[in-house]
Amino acid sequence: MSSKVIISAVDEKNGALTFTLSNVNVSYANGLRRIILSEIPTLVIESYPYDKNNVVIHTNKSRLNNELLKQRLSSIPIHIDALEDFPYEEYILEINKANSTNTIIYVTSEDFKIKNIKTNKYLTQAEVGKIFPPDPISGDFIELLRLRPQIASNMDKEQLHLEAKFSISNAKNDGMFNVVSTCSYGNSLDSVKIKDAWDAKYLELEKKHSKEEIESIKKDWLILDSKRIFIQDSFDFIVETLGVYNNFKIVEIAASLLIKKLYSSLEKIKINMDFISLSEDTMENCYTITLENEDYTIGKILEYNFYNKYFLQSKTLNYVSFLKKHPHDTFSIIKCSYKTQITKEDILLNLEECVNAAILVINSIKEYFASK
Repeated sequence: MSSKVIISAVDEKNGALTFTLSNVNVSYANGLRRIILSEIPTLVIESYPYDKNNVVIHTNKSRLNNELLKQRLSSIPIHIDALEDFPYEEYILEINKANSTNTIIYVTSEDFKIKNIKTNKYLTQAEVGKIFPPDPISGDFIELLRLRPQIASNMDKEQLHLEAKFSISNAKNDGMFNVVSTCSYGNSLDSVKIKDAWDAKYLELEKKHSKEEIESIKKDWLILDSKRIFIQDSFDFIVETLGVYNNFKIVEIAASLLIKKLYSSLEKIKINMDFISLSEDTMENCYTITLENEDYTIGKILEYNFYNKYFLQSKTLNYVSFLKKHPHDTFSIIKCSYKTQITKEDILLNLEECVNAAILVINSIKEYFASK
């Protein structure tokens, strides 16, 4: 397989981006998906755990307890996509609203105020409205909580007064901080072969079944068996943003992060060659490459490149596999068994070639979406 990635059938409709990624191994598609779902950085309000809590509640006389309130606040997306251009450490979010009416009122994102703690000045309501915009369909702002009316003069008014700091996080730390509502891929179906396969099956069925029975069988076949007839190394993607980043930017950022993870893993091993170790195994010349703080996202990409370059092409490998023994482990491994004796330095060179080949593929994806 060449490093030339083919991106086709690009379409954005109703807020969802669809495209076909071809001429790449499934590990690249899965790596992109995993990054998009869990590692895209975004501006957030952290409220959990306690040592990371950035929400200070001065007054809460609503029916919601503080913990529920903080969770609801953290779940509201913050629409700032240029993180490097926004000095979030200099700003705080303020909410201060009381109900003095005889009806229920709502505290919504329209009531949010953002203050610069250095200048002690507030952003205009128009600027805040861009950061916490209303729903594009209904035009409503996000409801945080309800404040009930003061039904007697001797009762306290229901009130909420809080301040919150901003920080940067991602969905890997907390699912509230995701940036997409949908990110998925599947094999690109081969419509021509599917038609041919059904035509052949139809000739067999018409000898034994009625037209009504065949129609029912066809529906069942199209739902299940037809999905097994697909184009090799071709994947249909769908990405739907929550609105913080546009869909093209999300894929571009994901590709950048994937490249960064590959490069940083290689640099760690260059600095500390102990990450490459002789493995006690029944296979000869077997070595283990440890990937610190990494998992399937880049591990399967590297496994594929080792397999493609050194098992299929140069035929210097007997065996290669990726393994993460337990989800709680902070490391994963690539195990390689060579046909002849080899040094750690040579294995590092092999790894570097695999990383460079992977970066070449991912960078072509990044450049395509960056140009959109």
